[in-house]
Amino acid sequence: MLEELSHSLPRDTWLTHLKVKQTEVEIKGYAPVASKLIPILEQSKAFKETSFVGTIISESAGEKFTIHADVETTS
Repeated sequence: MLEELSHSLPRDTWLTHLKVKQTEVEIKGYAPVASKLIPILEQSKAFKETSFVGTIISESAGEKFTIHADVETTS
């Protein structure tokens, strides 16, 4: 999952928090345009039901975001 995040997210996006709980993940960080991240993660084979938690906050470092996603499990 971490490798998939590294390959999927743009280079100008950085994470400040990653929480994994069974089949769910919470990702916090900064991006120049956070709204572009949901479609990128939805195209990934590792994540589904991807959505923002709360609002995107514009700060000097970029747009601060929190994303929740379900981790795709292989049977």
